[in-house]
Amino acid sequence: MVWLIAHALAAPPEVEAVDAFFTAEHEAGRFVGLVHIRDGDEVLLDRAYGVPADSLCRIGSLSKSFTAATVYALQDEGAWSVDDPVGQYLPSVAAAVGDGPTLRQLMTHHGGLSEPAYNPWMQPGEWSDFAAVMVPDLEQEAPPGTRERYSNFGYVLLAGAIEAVSGQRFEDAVRQRVMEPAGLVETGIVDVDHSRTLEGRLVTPLGLVRAQRALPRLMPFTSQDPVGGAGAFTSSARDLARWAQALHEGRVLSEASHRALVTPAEGSDTAAGWVRDGDVVWHNGALVPLGIYGWTHWSVDNDRVVALCGAPTVFDSTPEWGAPLRQALDGHTPESPTQTSGWLGALAAASTLRLHWLLAVLSAAVLLLGRTSVGRIGATLVATSGVLIGVGFTSIPIAVVAAAVTVVGAVVAYRRWPAQQRGGTVGILAVLLGAACVVLALAVLTVLGGMTFLTHNFWTIAGAR
Repeated sequence: MVWLIAHALAAPPEVEAVDAFFTAEHEAGRFVGLVHIRDGDEVLLDRAYGVPADSLCRIGSLSKSFTAATVYALQDEGAWSVDDPVGQYLPSVAAAVGDGPTLRQLMTHHGGLSEPAYNPWMQPGEWSDFAAVMVPDLEQEAPPGTRERYSNFGYVLLAGAIEAVSGQRFEDAVRQRVMEPAGLVETGIVDVDHSRTLEGRLVTPLGLVRAQRALPRLMPFTSQDPVGGAGAFTSSARDLARWAQALHEGRVLSEASHRALVTPAEGSDTAAGWVRDGDVVWHNGALVPLGIYGWTHWSVDNDRVVALCGAPTVFDSTPEWGAPLRQALDGHTPESPTQTSGWLGALAAASTLRLHWLLAVLSAAVLLLGRTSVGRIGATLVATSGVLIGVGFTSIPIAVVAAAVTVVGAVVAYRRWPAQQRGGTVGILAVLLGAACVVLALAVLTVLGGMTFLTHNFWTIAGAR
């Protein structure tokens, strides 16, 4: 009898294949994250691989599914039609491109608008601040509806339009209209517990390293997208599965809006905030270079929903973890996605090893044991540059202080243990090399400091242009 009960409760073979694949990937040092699979009310798999079971994660472009659903929910309320032009609700857009594309065209990436470059970590105070800086440069590059091009900025515009027509903060409008009806309890932009948020990993020659700890100054994890519609939400694998299930069961939108939400644009597989692949509706989200990946898919024909939150993504390519997941569920042998570290991975590995301290130690040894005074000066300069660059990733003031300590230590050592010789070709080359390294280090520190300053002051500066 016990065997029969256990057999009845066992996960289907394809779900066991998913679990086996991600277990192997984790044990090989290629993946950490969470996978949740359910069939209606039955949970088939709820597993964490190398992270706490209650971890949250940034879901990147999966945020677009919430934005699109809110657009349709407002249509169900009679607030607007998805075939209204966005310029009708955003005067700054109308001033730049006239009426512009419709809300529906923006949701399916057929808006034809230009994609203004902006740093999503730079936070404006309000939508009006963002619009004042970015929207005047907006251009209608192709007639609306004629060309498909993936557009994050289109979803930022949708979020701004939602704020305009609802009279609420974007997140509040989404929470009221789609999150609460779907029963989501771990999803949001600001109102989430970031102490539980999954820290991204980067692929490096040393294996996976924690992105925030390796390169904290390059990755301001806590900042959010200016409005949030394109990729600022945080969620959990369980909540993403609840979200897909709620949409599948029609608990969020009217039947007509639900049908329109998952219907692709003509000649495309892109629907509103989702991609339609036959009977499967899916979307992914990647935050590069933060090292975080999300995936959700569900079917219009059955009750099975799947969600994944994991790491890593990498700087120059994004492992599509959803692909092997679907391969396993379809009964095929899943293939491990290709991962390459790139230059950022090499930098993260060096930062993790604290090679700048090793460089300082080796240079100190040269300083004490070197025979020429000029060579010692070169070694000191090289050590100083290494300290400046390495520590500067964490704290520019600490880097400057540490470099000063290195120089003072060099002066003391030189006076106490004078060199036996003063010059030499090798020594001169060492000085030239050291001076070049210091100049490079100061340039890197300037870039890091400038980035930090812009992150906190960009909208003040740009708004006054």
